[in-house]
Amino acid sequence: MSGDRGLLGSIRPTLLLPVVILVVLGVLFISSASFDARSGTYLSYGKKQIIWAAAGMIAFLVARLLPYEKVADRAYLFYGGGLILLLALPFVGTAVHGAKRWIVFGPVRITPSEFMKLGLVFGLARCLRFRREELAQLQGYILPCVITAVPLLIVLTQPDLGTSLTFIPALFVMLYVAGARRGVLAFGGAAMAVAAPLAFFFVLHKYQRLRLLAFWNPEKYALDVAYQSIQSVIAVGNGGLDGADTGVGAMGRMGFVPARHTDFIFTVVAEEGGFIVATAVLLVLLWLLVALLEVAAQTREPFGRLVAAGVTAILGTQVLVNVAMTLGCGPVTGLPLPFLSYGGSSLVLWCAATGYIHGIATRPLRQFGSQDGPDARVI
Repeated sequence: MSGDRGLLGSIRPTLLLPVVILVVLGVLFISSASFDARSGTYLSYGKKQIIWAAAGMIAFLVARLLPYEKVADRAYLFYGGGLILLLALPFVGTAVHGAKRWIVFGPVRITPSEFMKLGLVFGLARCLRFRREELAQLQGYILPCVITAVPLLIVLTQPDLGTSLTFIPALFVMLYVAGARRGVLAFGGAAMAVAAPLAFFFVLHKYQRLRLLAFWNPEKYALDVAYQSIQSVIAVGNGGLDGADTGVGAMGRMGFVPARHTDFIFTVVAEEGGFIVATAVLLVLLWLLVALLEVAAQTREPFGRLVAAGVTAILGTQVLVNVAMTLGCGPVTGLPLPFLSYGGSSLVLWCAATGYIHGIATRPLRQFGSQDGPDARVI
């Protein structure tokens, strides 16, 4: 740790600015999406998100100051803590729409699966940081696959298909960065593709299968399963180039798009801001992803390199899946748009994750030497 790293010292603008911009935009669009057409008033989502935004920025600043070596040495504790929260859900969780994904503490509701994303990245980074030689043999892949499979299966039973699927890109990307053989990764990807039809029939719940069927044939399910997706696409088209009237003319405000302040917040962005603002928001997200990837590419210390790569993989996957869902280019999965969707757990998690990677990026130069030598694979 360098001596000049106070709470605001050694700030790296390329990582901080996109986070601040996205958090502010999230508050603004959630406030707009909280308009209730039936009562003609605004619900409290926007005000609550301001509180979570403040908590998120504090999490960013605190996470960048965490003792790097201590976090690396205790990475399995973060992973284990996430598992404990997930396992506690059937006993202390609160069910919403038939799914137990939340633990309620008074006015605060946390989503353990969100924090498990960072816990998984820490656990995999701890496992893979000195595992290049083991990855030359097939048995070297058993432990990282088990570390990933355990939370994936638990989250899948909540049920939460969207979140569980974000764990898979993290595993593949981190294995690649750790030095895994490309042939093994290709075989793993092919095996998953072959197993997908079996998962459709024997793993997915009925409503999840219906969502996939509705994606392929939305007209057949236009009045029920595909309704949300169809209305989202219409609302996005209603935004045009520079945005629709945010009053009576906005479909989102009139309540035609359900979950518009959470999973479908990008619908609000595209309708009220139009193609110009929606593109600008995507460019800011791309800016953040590139900045995170740059840290992964420049860091030579194995744990930090793997954490940066894993967080980038999950963040990129979640953005891609959410935006595709909003535009009708993918099935509805229930994944929020990072930094922009309403929800405290997601916002605090992503602020803390990017803050920790900011801390990696601003460590003393001696930590970015070639101490891991050939183990560093170029990204």
